[in-house]
Amino acid sequence: MDEIGVDVTRDGDLLRLSGEDLPRFAVRLLAGDSIAARARQLAAGAGPASAEGEALSRCDRCFFVDIEDFDEALDEINTMMEVQAALQDATGGVLLLSWNGHLSLPYAG
Repeated sequence: MDEIGVDVTRDGDLLRLSGEDLPRFAVRLLAGDSIAARARQLAAGAGPASAEGEALSRCDRCFFVDIEDFDEALDEINTMMEVQAALQDATGGVLLLSWNGHLSLPYAG
């Protein structure tokens, strides 16, 4: 993620993202039956007939992004958007923002 000035280091099963004057994030991959069940539950609430809900209902793994200082991250909203876009581009996954419930499919540019 060099192009956006983010350093990524691995700490066990955790990826730590940081950079000069940037908020710090930790990213963990979660997988399994409980994740699939939660994805189906969230999809039902999002409207399973929608393309987003249907895609989410098929998920059985997710990246959990922990933001060390959410207020600081909001000040660097472009960085947050770059991080989420990089993860979504790398995985072709559905994006669910926990702080506002926004659900979106990968960008198909």
